[in-house]
Amino acid sequence: MKILELPTYVTIKELPEFIRRKSGYGYMTWDISKSIAKKGCQVDLLTKFNFNKGQLYCDVNFLKLTWLEIFKYSTLSLIFKALQIIYVDKLRFKKALYVIYYYISCGYLERVIKDNKYDIVHIHGVGYFNKPIIDICEKYNLKYVTTLHGLNSFSDSKKIPNKEAGIEKEFLKNSEQNGNVVTVVSSGVRNSILSYLKISNSNNFKVITNGSDINYYDASEALNIRDKYSINPEQKIMLCVGRIDKNKNQEQIIRSYKLLDSQIKKDFVILFVGADGTEGKFLKKLDEEELGNVKFCGYVKKDDLQDYYKQSDYNIMVSIKEGFGLPIVEGFVYGLPCVTFSDLDAVDDLYNNKTMLTIQERSDSSLALGISKMFHTTWDNEFIRNYSNQFSLEIMADKYINLFENVLENDIKNDKYS
Repeated sequence: MKILELPTYVTIKELPEFIRRKSGYGYMTWDISKSIAKKGCQVDLLTKFNFNKGQLYCDVNFLKLTWLEIFKYSTLSLIFKALQIIYVDKLRFKKALYVIYYYISCGYLERVIKDNKYDIVHIHGVGYFNKPIIDICEKYNLKYVTTLHGLNSFSDSKKIPNKEAGIEKEFLKNSEQNGNVVTVVSSGVRNSILSYLKISNSNNFKVITNGSDINYYDASEALNIRDKYSINPEQKIMLCVGRIDKNKNQEQIIRSYKLLDSQIKKDFVILFVGADGTEGKFLKKLDEEELGNVKFCGYVKKDDLQDYYKQSDYNIMVSIKEGFGLPIVEGFVYGLPCVTFSDLDAVDDLYNNKTMLTIQERSDSSLALGISKMFHTTWDNEFIRNYSNQFSLEIMADKYINLFENVLENDIKNDKYS
């Protein structure tokens, strides 16, 4: 099977051209592409923002992306379409530039599709860039599948312009009406879509959960987080991984921590790992609260993150909205149980009472009780490690390939891919 992967960008720490944009989306779209290629499929990858001269890496064929190719195949009609959108949607300057770029680069994309006999195109995400891609696929009668790595227009904690929120919702309506296949990363995301569309079921929206590297890596001797953060050997460590921002909701963890019994506060440490998206406000709050056992670690390289998981005891995720929650699975790999809220989108896909503790009410006091219960529960770390096997990159790749084959055979099953 010959597949064209179309993410906006990928993140690859080994390649300079692909490390500038770092995010969970970037790492995951790369994991999907290389895992499918590893299964024997022929995978070409073309991004919107990773400019490169083309190469073969990890069995994935990176199609070159340069300004020469973009301008060479751009047309006046593409520019005119972009200007129409800018005028109608009254876009601001920065967003207008992106829309112009999306459209003029589609001339090169059309040339790529025209010159290669792809079986299917795999589009990642939804936005202004989707429509021209879909138009090209339909022009050449080419099957395509779109993967949504979350929903941006269904939560107040994710601030996006009304026009872009409308694009996402219109895309969902059109996908259902036209029978276009869309994958989502959790059952909760799928349920939100069905609720919005006011339907009880749909053959068009499928669940394929994200995969993770389930190989257990021994912590490097060079990084001892207990030494680094002055943590006593007898203290337990609770890890919270993710960008510090309103949606990830780390401030609620701080509020709940203050409600804990004084002895528990002495017996464990909370480490916040992630880039600060609050312009220093989060760190300032920590300093003002003078919570000695709550520490901000900042951004940690992906390779070093394994050491944090390996040397921790518990995992916590309290996002207001989270399409999947990969840190939960990453913690499973190292035997870490996770405490989270029961309404997290992926709870139905991830939950086992031997691996997770879920909290029904999103109050500070309820979260404090959950943290306390986790601390006083005996967890089977080996069971949790083995439980992570079902979320491997290999299994995820098999599900995508199975879906692509069914799309090509016009045999979409009624059940979800789980």
